[in-house]
Formats: sequence, structure tokens, C-alpha cells
Amino acid sequence: DPLALGNLARLVEETYRDSEASEALYRKAIEADPTNPGLISNYGCMLLSLRSDKAAASGAFHKALTVYPGHVSSANNLACVQAQQGDVQAAKDTIRHALACSPGEPDLMANLE
Repeated sequence: DPLALGNLARLVEETYRDSEASEALYRKAIEADPTNPGLISNYGCMLLSLRSDKAAASGAFHKALTVYPGHVSSANNLACVQAQQGDVQAAKDTIRHALACSPGEPDLMANLE
């Protein structure tokens, strides 16, 4: 069950801070359900929180947005990484694109300012 694997991956991530075990679980979950943007986005969050790997995390957020362009947390997370890397215009473009798919979404609107 991909959702159970994703939940277990997040538990391992948050409780044990074990990036290798968490990554293995996320990869199995995503392999089982490659169209679930939440799993892909959570994987990206793990890459940021446990490895500080902005490039890999950005790749995961992009992949999640390819699967579902209006995925709010993926857009917000990608925009945050882009802004941290100094690309404010890309961050705004990411938020605007997500807003086109999810008009009026409050979390997106808040990060556009």
C-alpha cells in the first residue's frame, strides 16, 4: 500500500531522522503510486530536512507539479527553495502557475506577496 509506505517513511524521517531508510520507503511508495503528488512532495521535504539537498528536493517538487500542477504544498515548497537560492522571479512564477490551477488558494496567495 503506497500510502502506508509513505506514512512509514514520514515516521522514520521524523522520529529517527534516518534519511536512508526514509528514502528507501519513499521510493517504494512512489514506485507503487507514481501519480501521487503528496508522496513525491513529502519525499522532497525529506530531502530538504534530512539532507539539505535543495537540487534533489527541487526535482521532486517539479515532478509532483508535473503530476498535478495545482499541488499547493509542492508549489509552495519549490517556490521557497527557489527564493532561498536567490531566484525570486522563478519563485513567483511557480506560485502564479499553481494559482492558475488552484485559483484563490490562500496558501499560494500568501506566498506570492
